[in-house]
Amino acid sequence: MQGTKIVGEDRQGGRDAWNRYWKTGAAEAPDQALRNRSIIGQLERHWDGILAHHSASGMPGPMLELACGTGSVIRLARRRLAAGTDSGPDVFGVDFSDAAARHTGCGLVGDVARLPFASGRFALVVSQFGLEYAGRSAFCEAARVLAGSGSFHAVIHRRNSGIWQENRSSLDLLDTVADTQLLQKCERVLETGYQLDRGAAAQAGFDTHYMTFRAAADVADQARRRAPPSPAKAYLDMLVPDLSDFVQRRQRFDPRQLRDWLAAQARTLDVYAFRMRSMLDAAMAEDDIKLAVGDLAAGRHAVCEIGSLSLSGQDRQDAWTVLVRPA
Repeated sequence: MQGTKIVGEDRQGGRDAWNRYWKTGAAEAPDQALRNRSIIGQLERHWDGILAHHSASGMPGPMLELACGTGSVIRLARRRLAAGTDSGPDVFGVDFSDAAARHTGCGLVGDVARLPFASGRFALVVSQFGLEYAGRSAFCEAARVLAGSGSFHAVIHRRNSGIWQENRSSLDLLDTVADTQLLQKCERVLETGYQLDRGAAAQAGFDTHYMTFRAAADVADQARRRAPPSPAKAYLDMLVPDLSDFVQRRQRFDPRQLRDWLAAQARTLDVYAFRMRSMLDAAMAEDDIKLAVGDLAAGRHAVCEIGSLSLSGQDRQDAWTVLVRPA
């Protein structure tokens, strides 16, 4: 799912928001630290070890990725668990967003806190930066569908980790720029400029809109210069100068193309801020993860392990790891 905690009347709004995220720019937007290739490599190595151990154990039964997004672990499982089989591994995914689930090829649209599977259905249940968005009830559901001899593995966002702090900085920067209404003011000055070019507006009107736009651009420019390095800063380092350039050279561009381009930038920034805010809300502190693992292990004779995973190549704890297996 990779999304916000959805409860009560907010569920449909939450699904709509995540569908916009996956449809509008999940692949293209300047996503958070997970878009870093080295971090993707660290995650793949983590899951490689788990999948290799599962394969070597000879334990029969299907695998389920919860809150699968576009199926990062599913894709690895298809490659790592397919050896020696005629039909490939029996893998499933569940995600709250139909736009995400379609990417997996085996994903079901559903609520991971209310799974449509029989109890004890899966030999291996996994989640990468997803289950925590659905709340503690999702951990109880993961335990329900896990076979008695099966194992559960998850990578969970860690509150106040280095990645969490970086995302907090990114969101602060995006919120500052959003508060300036920079894109709206750019669109307004462009419209007035094109009217001026046609003789349908006065110079004084254009000057007023231009000064309003310039003031917003200055605030955004100062914010991005002060901000620490991040994907959001890199994106705005290109966007803010581009806006000023388009206003100055508007005669070289088709007005409809510029309107469409501005709308695309607004959507990208919206889904990016949504992603950051959702991650910050979902990330789990130490007490939270202990309670969730307790839910997973309830009624089982199981070994439960909570660990840490470094994803940055630095000596820091970026994420929680969770393992529940038979004792």
